[in-house]
Amino acid sequence: PAQAREGQVGLEESFQPAEVQEGDEALLEGREDAGHRGEVEESMVLTKFYVSKEQEKADRDIEYEHRRFATQWKQSQLKVQNLDVQPNAGLPKNWIKEVDPSSGVEMYVNLKTGKRQIEHPKIQRLKLKLGKRMVSAQKQLNQKLQQIASFCLRLKAGQAAKLRDLEKEKWSIIDSVYKKEDVRLNRVGLSLNVDGSIR
Repeated sequence: PAQAREGQVGLEESFQPAEVQEGDEALLEGREDAGHRGEVEESMVLTKFYVSKEQEKADRDIEYEHRRFATQWKQSQLKVQNLDVQPNAGLPKNWIKEVDPSSGVEMYVNLKTGKRQIEHPKIQRLKLKLGKRMVSAQKQLNQKLQQIASFCLRLKAGQAAKLRDLEKEKWSIIDSVYKKEDVRLNRVGLSLNVDGSIR
């Protein structure tokens, strides 16, 4: 029984948690530093990925705006081409139709201004109206493209600032690791070279 008790005590002592040694502490700290550095590097990758996706979206928006404007312009051109204004259609005030004596071509004459033209005045007015609409549409397109360009500039500036901060944090971790390693080696009479090797 006494021997059994002694054996039991020895067995219990053998299962007591061992004290954390200095090397173990360094290992745990190293793992924490490596984990932190991994998180920082992952954040850098995610930042670049997010910015690239936003840039792709901005490029698609620019392409869409150009296509939309081109479609509007084409539709306006078709409207002008498909105008069905009969030669005898009612003329605006001060306009008359006559035949040019020298060429025999029918002309439209403005009695007030003396302006002469082959094209029916109503068609010309509609063209001017559509032209003004397209000028307005062009301004809207330019404003939209400017907004997208400004967004892209802010996006890139934000990315650069974020990556700079993450880069500083990463090198701070690396510097901390080297300092801890240098301290640990100094305790046993060793030190680190500039390239990180042990001397």
